[in-house]
Amino acid sequence: MGVIAAAIFAGLTIVLLARVYQFGEAAAGDLRPVLASPQASIMKALVEGFMSHQPIAYLLFGTGAVIAVILEMLGQPSLIFALGMYLPLELIRRRWWEGFVTLVEQACGQGGR
Repeated sequence: MGVIAAAIFAGLTIVLLARVYQFGEAAAGDLRPVLASPQASIMKALVEGFMSHQPIAYLLFGTGAVIAVILEMLGQPSLIFALGMYLPLELIRRRWWEGFVTLVEQACGQGGR
């Protein structure tokens, strides 16, 4: 029952957002504000690239895979790195500063003991 209720409310939320906002890119003649959707935009770009038979930067995909494997081997979460690579800077700037402040606090806290 809970899964059904969650699915209904998630669907209704998306429909409501679609009526108020545009997703991704602004459509000509549509005056609704654009809601940033970086995950959907990156998936759209990938699918369009694959389906249009245009050249794809396989080197970038390979580089990303190698970086992810190296981070996992070092015990670091590769998903966080991947999110930081494709999300716009205005969405992650605050998180970057929070991480930097936490790093400084940890370094100062360990050095003062």
